[in-house]
Amino acid sequence: MYNMLHEIQDKNSFLQLFAVVLFAALIPFFSALSVFGIRRTATIRREGLLANFPTLTKAIYYHLYLKGDNRSVMTVKASRYFIPIFFILLLNLFMTIVLLDFMGLTDAAISPQVKVFILCGGHCSETADQVPYQTQTLVAAAYAFLGWMVWTFGTIFDRASALQLFPSTFNRLLIRLVIAILVAIVVRHLVDAAPGIVTASGPALAFFIGMFPDRGIKLITSTFEKWFRSSRHSEDFDLELIEGISPGITYRLQEISIESGASLACANPFAIFDASVTPMSEIVDWIAQAQLFLLLKADRFQAMQSVGFRTIFDLLRLIKGTPGVAALKTLCGLDVPQGYDLAAAVESDCNYKRLREVYIAIGNDAV
Repeated sequence: MYNMLHEIQDKNSFLQLFAVVLFAALIPFFSALSVFGIRRTATIRREGLLANFPTLTKAIYYHLYLKGDNRSVMTVKASRYFIPIFFILLLNLFMTIVLLDFMGLTDAAISPQVKVFILCGGHCSETADQVPYQTQTLVAAAYAFLGWMVWTFGTIFDRASALQLFPSTFNRLLIRLVIAILVAIVVRHLVDAAPGIVTASGPALAFFIGMFPDRGIKLITSTFEKWFRSSRHSEDFDLELIEGISPGITYRLQEISIESGASLACANPFAIFDASVTPMSEIVDWIAQAQLFLLLKADRFQAMQSVGFRTIFDLLRLIKGTPGVAALKTLCGLDVPQGYDLAAAVESDCNYKRLREVYIAIGNDAV
C-alpha cells in the first residue's frame, strides 16, 4: 500500500511539474516560433509595394526610412528578441508556481511569521494572522496573470498571422504583465480599504485587469480624481480619434513609438507599413487625418469630418476652391484672418510636403 501511495504521489508530482513547465513556457515557445517565421516578410511586402508604385522610391519619406535603424523586421537582430522573451519566461515561471501552488511553495512562503508588505498592505501592522489576507492578494496577482495570458495569446497569434513581431512587441508584453500584476495588487488593497468603490469580486476583477491593465489604471485614476477633483485636458489627442484606428492598431502603433495623434501626424508611413499589414493608402489617410486634427483641434475636426472633410488634403481642396476659406467659418467655426493664406501655410509644412509625395506616388491626384 505504501509503495502504491508513493507511486501515486510521484505521478502527481510529475504531472504538476509538467503543468508548470507547460504553463510557463507556452507563450515564450510560440513567441520564438513566430519570430523565426517573420524574418523576410516585411522586406517582401515592401518590395511588392514598390513594384506597384515605383515612384515611391523618389519620396523623401522613403529615403529617410532607409537611413533608420529599424528598416524592417528583416534587419532586426534575433538577439534583441532574447532578453524580453527570457524575462517573460521567468515571470511566467514564478506566477505559474504561485497559480498551481507547485510543491506547496506558496504555503511555505506565506506563513503567520512572514509578512510581505506588498501583499498585506495596510494590515501589516496588525497582530492577527495575515495568511488569509496575503493569500487573497496573491490570488489577485495570479488571476491578473491569467488575464494577461489570455490577452497575450490573442496578441501573439494576431502578430503571428500578420507575420509582424518586433522586439518592442515583447518589451511591451513584459511591461504589460508587470503593470497588470501591480495594478491588480493595488486595486485589491484599494477595494479592501473602500469596499463601496467596486462591487465585482476580487478574482474576476483581477482577471479583467490582467487582460486590460489600462482600465485598471483608469479605475485607480478615477478614484483619486473623485477625491482630488482633478480635471482632464479637453484637447487630448488619442489615436483612436482617427477613423480606422482600433485599439489593436493603437497598440501596434505604440510599439513603434507612435503614442498619440500628434506623433502620428509627423510619422513616416513606411515605418507604419513595415509594422502592420495595413495598405499604404490607409496609412496615408490616418496621417492626413492627424494633420487635420492638429490644425483644427478637436471640436472643429469632428465638425469637418461630419460633413465629409476628413483629411488635410480635403481641407486644401475646400479652401482652394469656391467659396474658399469663408466656408470654414460656416462648417466648423474657424475664422481665418483676412489676408492670411492658410493654404500656403499648410503647404509649407515639411510633414505635409513629405506626406503629399507619398500621397501622389500611390495614385492620388495632386492637391
